[in-house]
Amino acid sequence: MSEPFVPNNQGTKSLSVTTTSGSTVVALDLLGATQLEFTNDGSVTVFVRWGLASVGAATVPAGATGGSYPVGPGAKVVVSIGPSEVTHACAITASSTATLYITPGRGQ
Repeated sequence: MSEPFVPNNQGTKSLSVTTTSGSTVVALDLLGATQLEFTNDGSVTVFVRWGLASVGAATVPAGATGGSYPVGPGAKVVVSIGPSEVTHACAITASSTATLYITPGRGQ
């Protein structure tokens, strides 16, 4: 049986995203988090990646297929993750700036 995303609001982090990759620590141990919710509060696409402390985000060059996971302007997405595989989330924009909210949680 599916259950909706249950956020741990005390674990929400805010990240000011620019054209230089930035990162923040994510607290996955709260509520046994197995998912991350990314909320883009900006007017440009934010490219996100998650992993260990050394993870960095990259934009997708025109015509290329590589890069980080895009979160469109005003969008909210939830991704499932392995808790032992993630300590940080990072993000970058191709232009301008945005604010990204990262909330750990769980659901199926």
